[in-house]
Amino acid sequence: PRISFVTDVEGDLSYLRRFVEISEVITYGDEEDRKRIEFLDDGDSNGAHLVFGGDICDKGGNDLEVMRQLLDFKERYPDRVHLILGNRDVNKIRMS
Repeated sequence: PRISFVTDVEGDLSYLRRFVEISEVITYGDEEDRKRIEFLDDGDSNGAHLVFGGDICDKGGNDLEVMRQLLDFKERYPDRVHLILGNRDVNKIRMS
């Protein structure tokens, strides 16, 4: 299967959107809304995987929206979306 890897979004929603726009693996289900990430292979169980390598939140100002989009994606595709917490994520969780 194809694997797409992204890391260090750090709460920057425009960075996440740019990644999704250039990805050959994922897209936004609704181009106008840009809130629901989908696989380009229509969720084929033998299809691609997304690995998110950490630092979901930090200084971008949109921590909750970035986290919401990634968790929604993970919930719909638990075996194909892999979220790895980074040091910034762990620090935010500890301080919350």
